[in-house]
Amino acid sequence: MENIKVSVCVPVYNQEKYLEECIKSLIGQTLKEIELIFVDDGSTDKSIDILKKYQQGYENIKVITQKNQGLGGARNTGIKNAAGEYIGFVDADDFIELDMYEKLYNKAKKESAEIVMCDYEFFPNSNTKKKKWFTPYKGKIDGEFLNRNTQPWNKIVSNKLIKDLNFEFYRKNGDGMFIYLMLSANKIASINDKLYKYRVGHSSMSTNYKMENFEISIASCIQQNELLKNTKYSEELKEYFEYRMIYTLLQAIAVAAKLGEKEIYKKYIVQLKQKKYKTNKYMDIILKKELGSLKYLGITKILPTNYYISHILTQVIL
Repeated sequence: MENIKVSVCVPVYNQEKYLEECIKSLIGQTLKEIELIFVDDGSTDKSIDILKKYQQGYENIKVITQKNQGLGGARNTGIKNAAGEYIGFVDADDFIELDMYEKLYNKAKKESAEIVMCDYEFFPNSNTKKKKWFTPYKGKIDGEFLNRNTQPWNKIVSNKLIKDLNFEFYRKNGDGMFIYLMLSANKIASINDKLYKYRVGHSSMSTNYKMENFEISIASCIQQNELLKNTKYSEELKEYFEYRMIYTLLQAIAVAAKLGEKEIYKKYIVQLKQKKYKTNKYMDIILKKELGSLKYLGITKILPTNYYISHILTQVIL
């Protein structure tokens, strides 16, 4: 294909149940100058058979197989093989409206934007208690905006920007590094249409809550803080990025307590206390607002101070 406007990268790992719905929403896109890059990340189910079936019928479908590298690693493979002017990301258990990429691309060209994002909705249960991660862009990047827009899957981003930054996702961490692109873009735009369908109520590549995953998230936060220094927001958002580390440490501490990993719990408590978490303004601005006063009190007062109570408490709340 020539003159590809959007390359869509789809990491696939054991999603045979939902994969065809995802594929059909992509091959039916009203934007025709589009390539679809499916990266099978070591699936052990019939995902690869489904991909090969569709590859035979559509010249704009690429199928790449690799040993398991995690969500970020699969996205990196997609990026390396993308020829489009813009790159989009879709998770294999989700699907999209048929005009999503046409609307995003047209908005990008109209606004000369390097990143364009859209709203989304949960599927099949729109009444889920899961927090929604979208806030329209209104000309300002601050901590609250970033906190609601870390995910890559409801966006397109300039391939040139990715290449200029030599950007990669943290290999085994799905979304966090995308923030670096947001902070590096000269122009961001958004549309309010709910074009992406985010599936809830099942296990996916991004919802595996093992202790290892939180340790990886902490390493990703460290790298994010280093990358922040390369942007014009290095001082303005320093406290917010410190909050991201605090929040990730609190998550790791909670999981360690739940799993009975006392030594890991103690290790991250030491790191948490070095972060002056009690005085970080985003604890109130973001965390307390999202959790409510009672849960916030338990997480900030009880969780970091008493392992045995935390072990009991996390059996109930996690």
